[in-house]
Amino acid sequence: MAKILVVGGAGFIGGAITDLLLNINHQTRVYDCLMYEESYRKPVEFINGDIREHLKLKTHLDWADTVIWLAALVGDGACNLYPELCDLLNNQEVKWFAENFNGRIIFPSTSMVYGVQAGNLTENAQINPLSIYAKAKCAAENHFTNKNAVIVRLGSLFGVGDNFSRIRLDLVGNVLTTDAAFSKKITLFGANKTRPLLHVRDVAEVMVNNIDTQCTGTFNLHWQNMKISEIANQVKTNFPETQIEVVPEKIQATGDYGLNSDKAREVLGFNPTHTLNSGINQLKELINSGRITDFNNSRYKNEAFLKQNPLTITNNITDNEKDKIKLLEGGLAVDDRGEVTFANDFDFSDVKRFYMVENHKAGFVRAWHAHHKEGKYVFVPNGEALIGAVKIDNWEKPNHNAEVYQHVLSSHKPQILYIPPGYANGAMSLTTDTKIIYFSTSSLDESKGDDVRYNAHYWNIWGIEER
Repeated sequence: MAKILVVGGAGFIGGAITDLLLNINHQTRVYDCLMYEESYRKPVEFINGDIREHLKLKTHLDWADTVIWLAALVGDGACNLYPELCDLLNNQEVKWFAENFNGRIIFPSTSMVYGVQAGNLTENAQINPLSIYAKAKCAAENHFTNKNAVIVRLGSLFGVGDNFSRIRLDLVGNVLTTDAAFSKKITLFGANKTRPLLHVRDVAEVMVNNIDTQCTGTFNLHWQNMKISEIANQVKTNFPETQIEVVPEKIQATGDYGLNSDKAREVLGFNPTHTLNSGINQLKELINSGRITDFNNSRYKNEAFLKQNPLTITNNITDNEKDKIKLLEGGLAVDDRGEVTFANDFDFSDVKRFYMVENHKAGFVRAWHAHHKEGKYVFVPNGEALIGAVKIDNWEKPNHNAEVYQHVLSSHKPQILYIPPGYANGAMSLTTDTKIIYFSTSSLDESKGDDVRYNAHYWNIWGIEER
């Protein structure tokens, strides 16, 4: 049974993917910050987290066999509002992910990397990204060189992904459908432009179907190439009273091209079955059933929502926060004189004492010790140790199912783990020669009365039976 982590799995594509994963014999976990949502209601293990929380996310990457990475700031409009955040989330964080995960990767890019070109483009066509969104996605693709990755360049999506996640009403097929339904009028800008259309559920299907294959590389995905005027006419057949107005476009914008997806059909088994008409009827059913009461709500449109709900622009939201676990990287320098272990980013300014622990055998556990006010820096100068840390939500009776941060510290890869106040910590020696140094932020007098103990198996991450 494979372990599948869907990063950004609460969104438009993620909703369709998790529905499919629920029907197959895999463990599924969703990691999402709920940027557009207020809750997550699916019967799937869910972690509320931001991809910039590297320590938190790394725990789940270490758990997973396959990662479907959907997290992104999506669309030209949204990215134009936050150009720096666009590069951070869509490019730099993808680079970090690629460097920190060695399993199977499924990654959606965009066919907008082709810009404006004539003809139906194959994957060998010239790359010509014109928007900051397309440029960031293009850069992100390069981080998966020599990785076990499938990269899919998506056409213009339409339709409804599932019954729980939000719909997108800023995509051309869905926009024209709701305009026809509510105002009985469609206004077309760039009526002669070609869009490679693709139903969101066909995206989900090809992604899930290639979790267990050996296929790698970059693939175009589309159902059919259609001019915007043709899309409008198809909508009109479902809403006959609709008037279509064509407005001449003054400025050449991005996104005028068709796709060739033969490679995906041959290699990935891509077989899109959802037509534009089926997507139109999905939205029509939502409208007629009254399941969505306000189609003008900004939450259904990325750019409109982000104008009303500004995002936090922070490079790494865990950096320099004393209430967060963090990992300081060290290093080894070896020459003919011997070996030097170092951690240049370790600041001793808040350290008041240290002590060293050496257990009598491998597999020995010391846990759990919690502190209200005391923080600890943990370093292993010899051997290896599994370190656990868990935030205390109730000091008298903590949650047995609370998320436990786990990390192996090794003298072969020098690192220092910071565990902030308000956490319980524990350690298990993995080798007979393990030595663990704890640097404390409290003096011995300050630590008196600030030590709360829990049974070693209260959060049993050690893989041993309670005796």
